[in-house]
Amino acid sequence: MGRERRSLGLEHEREWTGRGVSYCSTCDAPLHRGNAVAVVGGGDSAVKGAALLTKYARKVYLIYRGAAFARPEPVNLRRLDGAENLVRVFNTNVVGLKSEDGLTGIELDRPLDGSPELDVDGIFMELGADPRVELAEQLGVALTEKNEIAVDKSMRTSVHGVYAAGDVADASGELKQTITAAAQGGAGGDGRLRRRD
Repeated sequence: MGRERRSLGLEHEREWTGRGVSYCSTCDAPLHRGNAVAVVGGGDSAVKGAALLTKYARKVYLIYRGAAFARPEPVNLRRLDGAENLVRVFNTNVVGLKSEDGLTGIELDRPLDGSPELDVDGIFMELGADPRVELAEQLGVALTEKNEIAVDKSMRTSVHGVYAAGDVADASGELKQTITAAAQGGAGGDGRLRRRD
C-alpha cells in the first residue's frame, strides 16, 4: 500500500507527470541536465532534492510557502550553501503550470524578479507523502497519531493475523527506505521457518 506523494492539486499536475512534473528528485534529476527547474517544499526531502538537482540543472529554484525551511536535517541544509545555481524563494506558492506539450513554466502567487511567471523545464513536488491506510481502516487495524499502521517488533498489527511492513507502518520512524521495508517484511511473524512435508 505504501504512501501517496502529496501534490499541489494544480490543473494538469497529474496529467503532466513525466512531462515536466515529477515527485522524485532522486529518480528524475539526471533527466534535467542543463535545465532550469523548480523544487516545491520546505522539509528535508525538498532540501535534499534541491541539493541533488544543483549537480545537474543549470538553475534550481527552491520554492517554499513559509519564511524559513521546515525542519530539514542540518547536513542537508549545508549542502545548499555552496550551490551558486540555487535560488531560495520564500513566502511564495506555485499556483499554476504552463505547458506546450510538456511543462514550460510555472505561475507564482507573488512576483519573482518582477514577474509572476517563471520559465522552468521541470518542477519537483517534494511535499512529503501520506500513508495509504484505507484497507487497514476497513480491517479495523489500529493507527498511530501520524496515521501509520501501529506494529510491534514482529510487525503484528492490532488485528490477529494481520501484519504490516514498510512505509505504511510505524516501525521505521522517519527512515522510509526500500531496504528497511524489505527487512521488516523478513522479520514479520514469529520469526520461525516452518518445514512443509
